[in-house]
Amino acid sequence: MLYLVSLLILFAAARFLFPSIYDAFSDPYGMPEPRKSVVAFCVFLALLLAYFSMVEFFFRGFLFFALKKIFSDWTALSIAMIPYVLAHVSQGLWPTIGSIAFALFSGISVMRTHTVIWAILMHWSLNILIFVNLTWLR
Repeated sequence: MLYLVSLLILFAAARFLFPSIYDAFSDPYGMPEPRKSVVAFCVFLALLLAYFSMVEFFFRGFLFFALKKIFSDWTALSIAMIPYVLAHVSQGLWPTIGSIAFALFSGISVMRTHTVIWAILMHWSLNILIFVNLTWLR
């Protein structure tokens, strides 16, 4: 339930509160028009899932759990957030601020559940919502 509520909040924020986010994602991952074909869209979704699985396994899996052996949970989360947020700085102000919020939210999820699967699903779902906002709802 919390997952669905979070998606609705993220959707509203992406659509209404931060319209400048569209400039940062004007060419979603270089994929040529996945909305023109169901097959292309499914391939796009599968590639997104693979990509975000790798990202989350690195930042929330490998990095967080390795740091957790040395530091407290919150310190490990804070340190693991730094390179993740820096990776989003080139996208502009709002995506960077969003990445801070997302890193905290997904990091807390990983701390509580001890698995990265929910972080992967949240990251994947968020980017699908952004993509849908950019292509179909614009």
